[in-house]
Amino acid sequence: MASSRGKDVNFVHSDEIWKDHVRHELRALLHWPDKWGFLKTEYNKVYDRMAGIHVTKTPTLSPVMANYTKLPPISAATKPGSPQRKKSPKERLPSLRPPTPTFPKTTAGLIGWKSARPDCQLEIYGRYAPNARGQKGIIKMLGWPLQGLD
Repeated sequence: MASSRGKDVNFVHSDEIWKDHVRHELRALLHWPDKWGFLKTEYNKVYDRMAGIHVTKTPTLSPVMANYTKLPPISAATKPGSPQRKKSPKERLPSLRPPTPTFPKTTAGLIGWKSARPDCQLEIYGRYAPNARGQKGIIKMLGWPLQGLD
């Protein structure tokens, strides 16, 4: 390494930085096909389209993704001989969230238009501790007399 940075160059530290760069390059080289390998086929398809060659639009799944798209067999879903409980009409229906109010027409209406609803409040664990806002002093909480503080 050239000593263009000054006289005090730590060669061990510079080598560690270089090793770290090489390690990151190797990791990127190994993981690139998994993350960005689909781009190789996409560029070929774009080039073929530009050349006027008809390209079929058949979706190709990777072997890993093909396993996720298969459903389990029906026989595995229910065991024979196990009693099936009928669901009530409320259990069969999906639970729906209440509709959100209409968007405010003015910018002044934007302030607090969602926080007024109980399901949109930020304080999900309840109000702050009662003593967190300075409603009581520490002297009153501990029951100390005022004479001892002079």
